[in-house]
Amino acid sequence: MSYSIYAYGMNTVAEVKAYNLDFSTTLFLSSLLRQPGDVVICTYSLPAVNAIYPAGLNIRTEGVTIIAHTNYLEQAKALKQRYPALRIYLNNRAHAKMILTHDRLWVGSANLTKCHSMEGTLAIASPAICAFMMDELRRNGAFEPGNEVVVSSSGRKPPWRGI
Repeated sequence: MSYSIYAYGMNTVAEVKAYNLDFSTTLFLSSLLRQPGDVVICTYSLPAVNAIYPAGLNIRTEGVTIIAHTNYLEQAKALKQRYPALRIYLNNRAHAKMILTHDRLWVGSANLTKCHSMEGTLAIASPAICAFMMDELRRNGAFEPGNEVVVSSSGRKPPWRGI
């Protein structure tokens, strides 16, 4: 199959895995965070801080970045306070549901919350696609310093500048 070439996107050939509809983002994340390497999670919503514990952040937060919608500022602050090494960026355009590593991309319909819906997920093994998607996130301002959620070491919460 071939896609026509137009200005939006890239064409490539990659190994793709389709997951069954009861794929669990939280269980998957738990196993992914046992592996070394950086992980970028894009989601619209954020769960309450006590709901994400089973999702693996208790395993490690070093090298983990979450991009979520600005509607979830309070959850982002609570997560950042509990997991200081976790990097969280909020963006009012965030809606994609994907997890990126250096060589794999998981894209689907599931947010980073506990969900019992049928969620479609595809895994794409392609460093080129991962690099393309990271460039797209950067190009669209996902990692702007003013969008990062910061909790001061003194325990006082500085104002978040991204809203």
